[in-house]
Amino acid sequence: MLRICPSVPITWRGRGCLQFGVEDPVLIDGLLPAEASLIEDLRMGLASAQFHHRAQELGIDLARATSLISLLAEADVLIPSDSDTSAMAKGSKALSTARLFRRTPDETSEVLAARTVAVLGPLRSPVAHQLSLAGFAVSTASRVDESEALAHPIVVTTSHLVPDLHSATWLVDREIDHCQVVAGEFTVTLTGLVRPGRTPCTLCGCLSLRDADADWFDQYPRIRALQDRDELSDPLAAGVAATHIALVLRRALLEDAAEPMVRSVDLRTGFADEEDLAFHPRCHCRAPVPRFGRPEEAAQ
Repeated sequence: MLRICPSVPITWRGRGCLQFGVEDPVLIDGLLPAEASLIEDLRMGLASAQFHHRAQELGIDLARATSLISLLAEADVLIPSDSDTSAMAKGSKALSTARLFRRTPDETSEVLAARTVAVLGPLRSPVAHQLSLAGFAVSTASRVDESEALAHPIVVTTSHLVPDLHSATWLVDREIDHCQVVAGEFTVTLTGLVRPGRTPCTLCGCLSLRDADADWFDQYPRIRALQDRDELSDPLAAGVAATHIALVLRRALLEDAAEPMVRSVDLRTGFADEEDLAFHPRCHCRAPVPRFGRPEEAAQ
């Protein structure tokens, strides 16, 4: 099947000149009216044999028709020929995502939906909504222990001011992949995909904070006990958190080489900074030890 991806914006730039895309446009000039008609057919999709037959019907020379396909392929606007046509409806969420990550639409849909995502904590509703829009299969689970019943899940924990360390250590103990989102006073902070035993964990980052502030773990339960954090948070924090964790998790699954990191988004400017997520020498996450009573006991 030969088909131009429906998510590609196509506009006339001048007589006989079509523009494909907007941000990084590709121009194909010198098009005859018959070739423009053939391109219009390609937007709907043509089988390879049907393409050459249609070109002949329009009076297009075989060599010129073949050259047109080559130009469209070089412009990276054709859906890969081995794609499953069932995933190619114009409104499919996978179409534009597939172009971004240079994957087929059906492969993109399959990867994103293959692992159920459970979202926990106070930002559950906006984060789950954004992940669903992105094509993830979102679970109705709302407690960390419910994720254990899911097949090969990913858990996104959300919290205000400080990480949800109790959920994080529970997930590391059971070797469940997860991300952490924290809506702070001035920033939204989130991790990439934590893969227990293979990547640094949330506790690694908290131990680094403890290195700079010896009383960090003493303050942790007091901060967690503060009331009305939902009402006192910046009104844009939830939306920022939802968008960025969807971006980070999507990249982690569609780009196998995505490195673990911590992203901080400034709530005043919207600027995002990333730092590598590093193993802490006092953390046992490279060899998970089951069922710590308190998060700080993992550092002993």
